Amino acid sequence: MSSPLVSVCLPTYNYANYLPQAIISCLSQSYEPIELITVDDASTDNSGDIVRSFDDSRIRFVENPVRLGLVENWNKALSLARGEIIKFLFADDYLAEDAIERIVNVFENHDADIVFTAARVIDAQGNQIYVHQPYPESRYLPGRDEAKRCLKEGNYIGGPSSVAIRTSALEQVGRFNETLRFHVDQEMWLRIMLGGDAYFLAEPLVSVRQHEGSETRRLERIGQLQKETLKFLSCCLQNQQIRSLLSELEVSELISQYENLSISEFLRSMKSRSYWEGCKILATGARNSRALPYLRKALYRVYRSLQTRAIVITC
Repeated sequence: MSSPLVSVCLPTYNYANYLPQAIISCLSQSYEPIELITVDDASTDNSGDIVRSFDDSRIRFVENPVRLGLVENWNKALSLARGEIIKFLFADDYLAEDAIERIVNVFENHDADIVFTAARVIDAQGNQIYVHQPYPESRYLPGRDEAKRCLKEGNYIGGPSSVAIRTSALEQVGRFNETLRFHVDQEMWLRIMLGGDAYFLAEPLVSVRQHEGSETRRLERIGQLQKETLKFLSCCLQNQQIRSLLSELEVSELISQYENLSISEFLRSMKSRSYWEGCKILATGARNSRALPYLRKALYRVYRSLQTRAIVITC
């Protein structure tokens, strides 16, 4: 049986200082049948020159003439993939030498649609901060159970650099949700695990960088993180397949602790009210609620910084 082609999707924007390490980590893999799809989103630094400096036929390089945006660029990279397996890698991260070999072995021996690995979390200089390891050992995971956990406990699976997916599974669920700017990956993992199972590799096969230039930090600086968290939550609860993961009691525990608002009342309010009016209802009492920490944090910030302008959520 021939080895499957793996498409490594590497979207980038103004990451020239990190890009060489990311590219080298891909081209140095112990597993050889790969294509490296690098899509530069109209960078203003010398990212293009860096990619072109690598003389390797496995690289497919595309430069967007105008900037598409973060999620749109992810989808552009996906649209170019030809492999049976898609491995994501952000330009500021890098892979262990045997990462793809280990991942392909899982796909060949287990009926999983998504494989995620432990990750070394590093700072801008490459120093290890901690290891993100949601389970103590490698294991096969029933998809719907993991989707439910991912919805209730946050994105413990990790960002795209920690994840690989069967192309056939992506064909079933479609693209990343371009209406979101945060929790985009988490929403995609939920949709995939609704229809297929997962596998976790406990070895840290990717190094994921935390630094001030990341999209998360940018959203924090401009005060959009709480808005995007609530937008993600609303999108999930309006998706009937995702919504079906939770009982009415669990939905109430997740959302309706805020002034005893039931899910049906919440969804009705989001249709009839402005975005920020809905947020105000949800945020009331956030300080004293038993909501999940990442939701409580987001809601409390909304409570403190509500705006009067109306923004309608569209998923």
